[in-house]
Amino acid sequence: MKEKRRYIVYEVISDKNINFNFNDVYREIKSKILSFLGEDSYSKASVIVLNEWKNNKGIIKVNNKYTDMIRTSLMLIKKISSVDVVIRTKGVSGLLNKAKLKYF
Repeated sequence: MKEKRRYIVYEVISDKNINFNFNDVYREIKSKILSFLGEDSYSKASVIVLNEWKNNKGIIKVNNKYTDMIRTSLMLIKKISSVDVVIRTKGVSGLLNKAKLKYF
């Protein structure tokens, strides 16, 4: 059977108005999710950080059973390239186009 997916739209917020590089954000998100979930749950969650990046907002594709775990691990990120940040979840959607229209 096909896995159900959810698309989590997130926003990187900092005190300074900095446009972050997608690769730096990607590395930090991937490492924090992997350390929080562990390798087994990470593979079951099927986490894919999509290359949709605009105005410090991005999208993560994840299995529907792990959306809360991914949102929790995003809250644990405190620094990206030595800048204090907060990652806020803008919303969760079942369709990619709906996530883009509603939250981007």
